[in-house]
Amino acid sequence: MTKTKKIISFGTAGAALVAVAVFAGIYISNNFGKIAAKEFNSQYFGFTREYYNYTGDADMIESEESWNRDMSRWAELTSQGKMVVNSRLPDDYYEFTSPAEIDWNAVCSDSPNTFSLYFQSLCCVQYLSAAYENTGNESYLDLAREIIDSWNRFDENKELSAQNKYIWYDHAMALRTDNLIYFMTVYEQSGKLDEDYAEFFRSLLQRHVDMLSDEDRYTKNHNHGIFQDQALIYAAYFLNDDNSRANLRLALDRLKAQKEFAYTEEMVHVENSPGYAYLSCKQFTEIADFLKILKCRDGADFIADLDQAKKYMAWVTLPNGNYAMMGDTDNKRDIKKQRGTNGQWQYINKTITNIDKLEKAGGLPKALSEIYPKSGYYYSRSTWDTDEFYNSTWACFKSGYRAKTHKHADDTSFMMYSKGYEIFSDSGFYNYMPGNKYKDYLASALAHNVVTVDDGSYSVCAEHSGNTGIIDYKLGKDYDYVLGYNDMYDGVSIDRHFYNFGDAIVIFDDIVSSEEHTYSQLFHFSEFITDVKAENGELVGRIGDSGCFVRIRQFGACDCNLIYGRNADPKYLSVISREINGIEDIYTCIYSTSGTNAQFATVITVEDANGNVITDYKTGKTAKYTDFNIDTAEGKISAAGKSADIKTRARCGFENVTITANKSSVILSNPNEVDYPVEYGWDMYNGAGEIVASSEFSKNDGCTLKFEGEGKFYVVSKIKYPYDSVKRKMVGVIWAKDGNSKDISDQFDCLNLKYNGYQFEKTEDNKYRVSLSFDYSGSTGFRWYLYKNGSGVQYDITAEPFFEYTIEEPGTYSVIFYIRTTDGQNYCYNTEEFEVK
Repeated sequence: MTKTKKIISFGTAGAALVAVAVFAGIYISNNFGKIAAKEFNSQYFGFTREYYNYTGDADMIESEESWNRDMSRWAELTSQGKMVVNSRLPDDYYEFTSPAEIDWNAVCSDSPNTFSLYFQSLCCVQYLSAAYENTGNESYLDLAREIIDSWNRFDENKELSAQNKYIWYDHAMALRTDNLIYFMTVYEQSGKLDEDYAEFFRSLLQRHVDMLSDEDRYTKNHNHGIFQDQALIYAAYFLNDDNSRANLRLALDRLKAQKEFAYTEEMVHVENSPGYAYLSCKQFTEIADFLKILKCRDGADFIADLDQAKKYMAWVTLPNGNYAMMGDTDNKRDIKKQRGTNGQWQYINKTITNIDKLEKAGGLPKALSEIYPKSGYYYSRSTWDTDEFYNSTWACFKSGYRAKTHKHADDTSFMMYSKGYEIFSDSGFYNYMPGNKYKDYLASALAHNVVTVDDGSYSVCAEHSGNTGIIDYKLGKDYDYVLGYNDMYDGVSIDRHFYNFGDAIVIFDDIVSSEEHTYSQLFHFSEFITDVKAENGELVGRIGDSGCFVRIRQFGACDCNLIYGRNADPKYLSVISREINGIEDIYTCIYSTSGTNAQFATVITVEDANGNVITDYKTGKTAKYTDFNIDTAEGKISAAGKSADIKTRARCGFENVTITANKSSVILSNPNEVDYPVEYGWDMYNGAGEIVASSEFSKNDGCTLKFEGEGKFYVVSKIKYPYDSVKRKMVGVIWAKDGNSKDISDQFDCLNLKYNGYQFEKTEDNKYRVSLSFDYSGSTGFRWYLYKNGSGVQYDITAEPFFEYTIEEPGTYSVIFYIRTTDGQNYCYNTEEFEVK
């Protein structure tokens, strides 16, 4: 086999943590025409294998050695009729007797939508091609070609393929394009390619380009769209035909819009998941590197400030090298260890290796704590020294979001790692199957380290993002302090005051409501915390094999319930999911109290066997855990010689809004007495949900809105907090006619949507009905998505709050529904899944 240069990056953070160079070379104009310079031409296409930097699943593999080993193993399994469809589902084989007999509609997994996506992506073609590069076994390339031919025949047979939504699904067609180009560059390099097959391949790839460039199939404001643009760039260069420049320009223009949406002004990815944040950073970096390889300088503007995004990825990386499992992020517990030069255990992990490289390049953060107040995140570390990472302490606190993608009900949650293990964990996400009991539980508030109301969760629609966020913070020498709020529960305002003293954390939860509720403060231990027991009103658990312990102490009256595992409580499953379809039992601690207003005052300490807590990481100074206390009556925290004030705040709300209608204008006021900066804004909607008048945000709590037209007009009051979170509430209705108007708000019982639940029933043998219960006095509309085996199969819009459908085929079904209102108070939930035999 002829050896050529292989351009493949390895490591979980490899592509994401390298510095991005400034491009130099050819500028891409808006003209049609070829784009690959002659020096990159293969005999048939625009570039050869030498210039292709597509990594595919390489970033999921530990090292180049393990990449070669796994690709060869998966290729050999595929040659034996056991196709591995993706590295995330290594055991979900598709068994076949020959490529010609592959059933491309088959599903062989407990995560059928994930399986179908990667099945249609032809990831197996990548594995076979990579295995050939490693071994020189030409039978792998021959099998890959037969599989491609089999898939092509399936796609052309519309009787078989027309109902398969994943064939030209955005993500699947993009990955398949990348895998096809990878195969063809390797196939040509092998000397097996002839003109006839090259012509067939041009036609096949052109079909993909047509789909990738189709705006009706393009996914805006989502990582799937970035996949589409990346694939279109690769294909434009590879085909190198008269349309290549136009396709490249289209992809680059779309990518700029994707980046503007994908990152906040703090360069934090908006998809609420470190796993997807890494993916986005990797995608942009990989695209930039490819353009650089082919001497194109265009695109530098949309990757120029990714260094900040990469530093965020360093913060969200745990000391064991895994990403924090917030949102839809899995975490495969890569905890292989070896003895370091100092005799201590340390982890072998690809991310740690890359953080070490970033440190040497001067790219690591300098501080030991960082906050992204507009994005809703705080992080701290005891050290960035990679020789000491195994023993370091890491913590995070999150409150707020910009988009709902991959979002969980995790606002004001926290995580903590110390002494070589996760202590308080996010519980993972299980899979993407709406209605699955584990998926729904793990996405709910009940599976996070938060306060819940009446053992319930809440909807995380984008329209509700202003109901949570960060209000205040202080990063200081003695301690860090962050105040996050969660007003997602109807009529309840939760403030979490988070104080970080290093190996000691103090949490003060201040909850205000006008009605009585049951409030529960939840702590989910990782599976590495064992032997959790109640001792003298305190909870103590063992931290792995470190010889250290974690302790929780409550300073106030409340009930404590310690449960373990999925069968301990019907509401709290008490599980963690590290990988797709994986479940492990954990300990969950539930402190509860009832009333209108309530408070929880909690001290968490990480201790050695003698109860000593490190208070100074530089000197190793310690104090006893009993030196950390809370005096709620005095409003003081004492922490081993350090002190902090407990800061409660007056709530800023809508209870004092006044409305005065005057002909074609309305005078509005929302007075609040608070000691933190807020701004006020107002919107007025007509019956069609269109804004007919609005005000700019101002420190003044009142304004006058003028409007035109007749009929009902809905008034929405808005409050903007210090870091741009915006709460909103409908506060009144104006009736206008003949140039006069009046306030008719008192005629409406419920101006703001309150969701009460749904009812599911089987009406006939194969007919089903979902009915919604809610309170709302305005106009509503409803959107319904019927899912079968995790994939959407039916979409409807109704004016009535129920959805009726007929099921002809057996499977696992669920329904996602949106309640949509006049002023955009949209709620999104889903039913539990149900089986149809």
